[in-house]
Amino acid sequence: MASGRGGALWCVGPFYRYRTHLDWLQQPDSQAIPSWRPLLARARLVPVYGLLFLGAARLFPLEYVRSEAFAARALPFRLFYMVPVFFYDYETIKNIDPYGTDFCVRVRDGMRYWNMSVQWWLAQYIYKSSPFRSYVMRWGARGAMRGRP
Repeated sequence: MASGRGGALWCVGPFYRYRTHLDWLQQPDSQAIPSWRPLLARARLVPVYGLLFLGAARLFPLEYVRSEAFAARALPFRLFYMVPVFFYDYETIKNIDPYGTDFCVRVRDGMRYWNMSVQWWLAQYIYKSSPFRSYVMRWGARGAMRGRP
């Protein structure tokens, strides 16, 4: 968390729950944290999720969302159709692209692949809504997010 101008606090970084942060702070021994048993318990469900994914992709194709027939359907149907379509990926919680960050050539690309959720928020709510496009404004917004004058 960084302090901005006027004492305002800005949250910067990936999103996680307070309980996760509290568990991390109050752990008695980090070596005693069980890791293999929860991993294997979750891995057992991978084939089930794989079959559900294939079934959802076949029954609810994403291409149909872009068609005129889909736009003509009633709102409740379109809302229902989004549930299996969003089963495809979870990009909203993707914060870092490790490959893009490690193997990028330009600093600009590195910034794009690092802290992606904050970059998306800045693009949607700051850059696109500004009356002018300027690198000075972009760097100013990034500095304000990080608490720099």
